[in-house]
Order: sequence, then C-alpha cells, then structure tokens
Amino acid sequence: MEKASILALSLVLTTAFSISSSLPAMFQYYKNYSSSQVELLVSLPSIGIMSLLMFNSVLERFVSEQIHDYTRANSVFYLWSYPIFQSIL
Repeated sequence: MEKASILALSLVLTTAFSISSSLPAMFQYYKNYSSSQVELLVSLPSIGIMSLLMFNSVLERFVSEQIHDYTRANSVFYLWSYPIFQSIL
C-alpha cells in the first residue's frame, strides 16, 4: 500500500504542474466563473488526495480496504466537482 501511496503522491505533484501551464486558457474558457473557482479545479483534487494519503494509516486501522477505496474515490470526485456544483446552487 505504501508503494501505491508514493506513486499517487508523485502523480498528483506532477499533474499539478502540468495543469498550471494551461490555467490562462482555462480562465478564458470559463469566463462566467471567477478565477478562484477555476483554480479550485486544480487544487481541490490535489488536497483531497494528499489528505487521504496522510491519514491512510489511521484509516486502515478502523475501516476495511474496500470501504477505504470507496471513500477515497468518492472524496476525490466530490472535491473535483465542488466548484461546478457551487456555481449552480
């Protein structure tokens, strides 16, 4: 599990830099949204993955691996989609 965590962490760190170069184009495409909401599209998934990786050992003590994987996948999805749903409501 530690190897997968380290690989996921490196993936998050490299994709954040890859996406940051396209932020100006994203600002132009999402004209109706504020710049902070567009930046959340990049930062919230990274924060979610980082926090789950940090608390991975604590979570493994209390929940099964299947529930842990389900929770991780759902939290990443909800953190990614938060800016979209915030603008609708």
